[in-house]
Amino acid sequence: MTLETYKNSSGKEVTEKVATQIINPTDSRSRPVPEHQTTVKNEELNKLLYTVTEATKKLELYQENRDTHIEALKLKRIILADWNDALNRRRRAYWNFIMNRNKGRLYKTWQQNDPQFLPMKFRPKIQETDSPQIQDLRLQEAFGKYKRNIKELKLFEDKHGETFKNVDEEIMAKIDKLSTSATGKHDLLKEELKQMWHSETSDQEHRSIEIWNKKERFLIRKKYEEMKNGSENKQKTCRLKEKTEWVPGTNKSTPHNTAQKDSPTAVGETS
Repeated sequence: MTLETYKNSSGKEVTEKVATQIINPTDSRSRPVPEHQTTVKNEELNKLLYTVTEATKKLELYQENRDTHIEALKLKRIILADWNDALNRRRRAYWNFIMNRNKGRLYKTWQQNDPQFLPMKFRPKIQETDSPQIQDLRLQEAFGKYKRNIKELKLFEDKHGETFKNVDEEIMAKIDKLSTSATGKHDLLKEELKQMWHSETSDQEHRSIEIWNKKERFLIRKKYEEMKNGSENKQKTCRLKEKTEWVPGTNKSTPHNTAQKDSPTAVGETS
C-alpha cells in the first residue's frame, strides 16, 4: 500500500504532500531531519496505516455479521415454537444419554474391581441366621441383577443418543425449508441459524456434563462410605460368629464355649 492511494477510516485521502510533512518536517529555522530518522518515521507511519486498515476491515466485518445475525433472528421467529420444543427435547435426551453412559461405565469399573463392589441398592437382605447356601444364592442373584442393570444402562444410552441426534436432524431440516427475501443472503442466513442452534445446544451439553460431574463425585464418595461401613459390619459379624454357632434347620444360635456346670462330687468320693 502506498501513501498516495491510502484512505483512512474517515474517507479523506492522505496526500503525498501531507505524508512528506509528517515524515520530514522542516522550517526556515531548523535543519532537515537526517535520512536514517526519516526512514524510521516512515516505517512507523506504515505500521500505523496497516493498523488502521486492519481495524477498518474488522469493523466492516462486524457490521456485516451483525446485520446477518439480525436477519437470522427474524427467520428464527418463524419456527420459534418448534425451535424451543426441540431444544427442550434435546436437553432431556442428552442428559439421559450422558447419565446412562457414564453411570454404566462407572458400574462396569466397580464390577471389574477385585473384590467386586456391589452398590447398596443392589445388596440383598441377608440375616445372620440364614444358612450359607441361602446367603450364596441371594448374593448370586444380586450380582446378576447388577450385571443386567449395566446392560440396561447401555441400551438406554443408545436410545437417548439416537433421540438427540434425530432432534438435530429435525431442526436442520426445518431451517433448510425456510425462505427469505434477503437478496444473496439465503444460504448465509441459514448457516447463521445453524450456528445459533449449535451454540445453544453446546451450552446445554456443557451444563449436563457439569451436573453429571457433581453426581459422579457423590456416587464415588458414597461408595467409599459404604465400603467403610461394610468393613466395620464385617468385623462385627466375625466377632459374632466367634461367639455363636448356627444350628441347621433352626433359626436359633447356640453359644460356643458355654460354661458347663461341674457335676457334684458323690459322697465318699475323693477328688
